[in-house]
Amino acid sequence: MKSIPHTFASGNRDSRVTGFPAREHAVVLATISSSLPYLNIHHRFLSCEWGGKAVRIQVSRHDCSVLAEQSRGDNGGMSNRVFPEALPDIAASAAVLADPSRAAMCAALMDGRAWTVGELGAYTGLARSTASEHVDVLVGCGLAAAVRQGRHRYIRLAGEDVANVIEALGVIAGGTLPTPPSLRAWTANKSLREGRTCYRHLAGALGVRLSEQLEAHGFIDDHWQPTASGIHLLDSWGILTDPVPSGVQCMDSTERRFHLAGPLGTAICQAFFAHGWVARLPGNKRAAQLTPSGSAALRAADLNVDQHSDS
Repeated sequence: MKSIPHTFASGNRDSRVTGFPAREHAVVLATISSSLPYLNIHHRFLSCEWGGKAVRIQVSRHDCSVLAEQSRGDNGGMSNRVFPEALPDIAASAAVLADPSRAAMCAALMDGRAWTVGELGAYTGLARSTASEHVDVLVGCGLAAAVRQGRHRYIRLAGEDVANVIEALGVIAGGTLPTPPSLRAWTANKSLREGRTCYRHLAGALGVRLSEQLEAHGFIDDHWQPTASGIHLLDSWGILTDPVPSGVQCMDSTERRFHLAGPLGTAICQAFFAHGWVARLPGNKRAAQLTPSGSAALRAADLNVDQHSDS
């Protein structure tokens, strides 16, 4: 039995490992050398693969010491498994996203902006050192990208493909991460449902209603591409139409209906923020709401995105 260099953060409590009840099944992140395998813990024991060997890890209830020994039992040949084709290893990326703290960080980064490690830590309720470890995992697997500027390291999603995956996972998710039973949390959740950014385009009820109105009034066709009248509308909004930006559908994770994405969705979102037609809510970096000037601009185009409107 030998010691392994480690840093532990419990996935269910986001705190240093101090021991678990024998009957509790928790998820634990272990930093072993430069690799961070995703581990399951039961009765305070873990089984994982490390260095090509089956490893059994015991988490001490008292001093957080981590001991490992090579398993002498049958490991099922997992370390030597081969498959008939060179399939993408989506299990590794899925394991990274399976941690609630990292999932919350990715959701925060869906606002399309860069966050500091400290900001992500504050958002997820983690100490900066623990948040930094989680960020390293996201960057290491290619889900996030880091840019250093002065003393700060800024983190953003690696690209729109990653954002699409995060939003799609939100659609099929069976529930939401827990929030405090407070008026503040209820208000924040309500604001996100009413309007938010999905990476670089408008989402939530606001984004869905705008997309439906654009289609209903013939500004985009059945394939969500701008029509002749749609190009004229984009020109009036100051959006470049040479070349004409294309639109795609994105299933909204909260509304379970499509909102407009792709270059067209991005261009509209950027224009609305630039004109002051959409603004962030104080204290909520992802939530977005239509401003009075934005409502006036949409009414001028005969677009009604009022939340009580069914047209």
